[in-house]
Amino acid sequence: MKNALKAISLAVMVLMACGNAFGQGKLTPFEENGKYGYKNEAEKVIIEAVYDWADDYSEGLAKVMIGEDLNGKYGFIDETGNMVIQPQFQTANSFSEGLAVVEVDYKWGYIDKTGNMVIQPQYNWAGSFSEGLASVRVGEIMNEKVGYIDKKGKIVIQPQFDMANEFSNGLASIRMGNWPDEKWGLIDNAGKIIVHPQFDYVGPFNGDFALVRNGSWPDEKWGMVDKSGNLIIQPVLEEQPSFIDGMVAKTKLDGKKIIINNKGKTIVEFPSDATVGLTSNFKYGWGGVYLNGKCGLIDEKGWVKEPQYTNAEVFGDIAKVGVHIDDVYCEGVLKKDGNWLIEPAENVVRSFNEDMMAVKINDAWGFIDGSGKMCIKPAYEDADRFFEGLAAVELDDNWGYIDKTGKMVIQPQFFSANPFSEGLAAVNIDYSWGYIDRSGTIVIQPVFFSAAPFQSDGRARVDFWDSDDGIKSGYVDRNGNFTPDEE
Repeated sequence: MKNALKAISLAVMVLMACGNAFGQGKLTPFEENGKYGYKNEAEKVIIEAVYDWADDYSEGLAKVMIGEDLNGKYGFIDETGNMVIQPQFQTANSFSEGLAVVEVDYKWGYIDKTGNMVIQPQYNWAGSFSEGLASVRVGEIMNEKVGYIDKKGKIVIQPQFDMANEFSNGLASIRMGNWPDEKWGLIDNAGKIIVHPQFDYVGPFNGDFALVRNGSWPDEKWGMVDKSGNLIIQPVLEEQPSFIDGMVAKTKLDGKKIIINNKGKTIVEFPSDATVGLTSNFKYGWGGVYLNGKCGLIDEKGWVKEPQYTNAEVFGDIAKVGVHIDDVYCEGVLKKDGNWLIEPAENVVRSFNEDMMAVKINDAWGFIDGSGKMCIKPAYEDADRFFEGLAAVELDDNWGYIDKTGKMVIQPQFFSANPFSEGLAAVNIDYSWGYIDRSGTIVIQPVFFSAAPFQSDGRARVDFWDSDDGIKSGYVDRNGNFTPDEE
């Protein structure tokens, strides 16, 4: 009976959670009736739509415009909507390395976060700072050249280029000449030419290499160059490579779809009509490849497992792999050598988090690390992921919390238990949800029928039943004070 009630309680919680978003999180611009404001990740309006333009936040400040079209002026607001730098600039870039480019009377300079003009407007154009340097354009019209300044406004690389981009990993792409005779190369932060201008495009460095291009769409050809200016691969690739974690990329060569590594070597190739995709994680040196809807795994040399799975999530030397067996979705743990650590089955694996993963061995749950080593022996009836150093586990039909040594730091006593977030965790006591701290002390009494994790703004999304009004939804703060949603 208790397990049945657990399932009902969990189902209600999931349904309510799906209908609501939690916490403030990142602020993003939105448009309403021609005006712009900011919403949080829960789509709640945090800053009303009162601006004529609004940009993304950068370094805690966002660029906004008051006034329309050419008469608009730019200023900066903080994350509460306070105008910390009044609208006064013709043009402005977002803050980068503590400074922002602004335009005053058709000349460009730099302000700090107080609005103080630290480099006076004097340039025909100016770029944002990156790695301590910023590109600036000087000279008479039709004879302008671009060089680089430091944060004191001192010219450290003499104006000599027709265009220059931001520095990345100690190098920047520069252009000599103008269309149609323009060519791109690379310089270091001392101004030394590392790659002589010879390409139609040079991209920023991604680790130890940068992409280069000759030609234009649809006849463009792509290659790769290293930091010494050596071509890793000639511009022969027929599609721009988009590298994942700087390790592998999908592209085309001689009409075939291929995957290359960061040395320019072809790892695997596919027919031109194949549907090919890469998973988003290759930071451990291997990852998933989708071919016509099936997922396989590759490393920098080739196939670890050819496509046959539903999905794959790599962590360290192991991967959580999903596969359908007799129309039933199962998951297992695959080692980097291609052998199974845990054979696929229903409900035997959780997702990786905080360098550990819960697994089920012989009907008991324990935890393994990224090498596949069992670091907490299987001893629990169920287990969740680690959050903030603690994981909820079930023992004798009750839930408590263990640390990463396997020590039970909060004894099993709860009907159900959710992960810790911002130092608090939602727990279910007698079919109602409240919150505990890391000592296990109840800090917000269990009165809710659903309770989401606390967010960085100090609030959590909750729902409870009111005998007069029915379901009431809103936010609770760390002191247990409830604020209902606006009607």
